Amino acid sequence: MTAYISAKFEKDVLPVSNTVRVITRNIDNGDVPPNPSAVYFPTFPDDFQPFIRAQYHNDVTGESVDQAAELSDFISLFYSPLNIFEDSTASLGPVLVGDTLTITLSPTELWTSQEYPSVTFVFTVDALISATQVFIAEQFPGFQLNMTWAISRGISPIVSGVVGATRRFGVTAPGQKFLERRFNSYFLSAIEAENFIEATKAEMVALANEDVGVTVIEDFTAGPTP
Repeated sequence: MTAYISAKFEKDVLPVSNTVRVITRNIDNGDVPPNPSAVYFPTFPDDFQPFIRAQYHNDVTGESVDQAAELSDFISLFYSPLNIFEDSTASLGPVLVGDTLTITLSPTELWTSQEYPSVTFVFTVDALISATQVFIAEQFPGFQLNMTWAISRGISPIVSGVVGATRRFGVTAPGQKFLERRFNSYFLSAIEAENFIEATKAEMVALANEDVGVTVIEDFTAGPTP
């Protein structure tokens, strides 16, 4: 079986924060065949969609990409989307599924991108986890702390705060590694950003080759169906 991993790299200079941001995200246009082309970008098998291996360090350092995943990572690590909103000082008890979470981010350029083109970031509450946490139906663009936010039902605000944070499902301890389909990385120079992109491409090739070259030795006897 031939494996394919497709990705988009979105590189931008962010003048306010004086950094270069690279958004790495999986593309999966469908199955193979048809084979990849200049207009068709498959990821096959689908298990390779969360091909980014990343790590949560702590709330000071934040998160970083470790590298593209290795084959063993799909057994030992879990896909952990950034889909939990938290405010440790809030009381989210009145919040219901379908309510709207609006985040005011400063600077907005940290999240504004092809997928999130607005400077106002709006998400839908998918479930209430606790008095301080909710799931959202989408995924946050990146790890962020101390966000100004409000949850509304229709045009009526229900609750608001100023220390909102994004959290990952299943990631609770500093140093924990996880798999992801999309990740925002920040660099101090364009050269560092470009080196990261080229290194990630090479690691994606290594993953595809590792899958093709995997050897399976298995003893199996098929008997009659009772």
